[in-house]
Amino acid sequence: MKRDRILLALAGLIPLYPWSCMASEGKTGLPQLDATLYPGLLFWLVLCFPVFFIVMYYKAVPAIEEAKTTRKDTVDADLAGAGDAQERAKTMMVEGEKALANARESSLKMVEKIVLDAQKEAAAQQEKQKHALDEKFRASIEKISRARVTAMNDVPKAVDEAVAAIVAKLTA
Repeated sequence: MKRDRILLALAGLIPLYPWSCMASEGKTGLPQLDATLYPGLLFWLVLCFPVFFIVMYYKAVPAIEEAKTTRKDTVDADLAGAGDAQERAKTMMVEGEKALANARESSLKMVEKIVLDAQKEAAAQQEKQKHALDEKFRASIEKISRARVTAMNDVPKAVDEAVAAIVAKLTA
């Protein structure tokens, strides 16, 4: 606070500078080459440069350094957060790939089990159908055998009737 008052007091001296010496009183040529202005310019340089230097050194530079530090800290924190997020994303990707591989493996096992069950069921159905067909085949064989026996038993009678009919036609 005390420094601010001193700086303001020194800055208040600036209007006391004899601006009138800067006016060209019929002089020709370049004013920066006029050696009569050098003492006044050097006085104000010696007075103003330290003031501005002190203001810059104690006010502006620390503010800039603080802003740089804050920005660096913010960027570092953001980069660390991004690194953590990237690691979490990689971990999630690995876990997702593992879960996908487990799901594929599980589904393949399930499909294999379903195929085996279907094959067993198909084999059992085939066995049932085979037994049913065997039963029908045996029943058909027995029926044919009975029909043959009946037919064989009826053949002599039919032959006798046929012979009798032929004899009756021949004798008639």
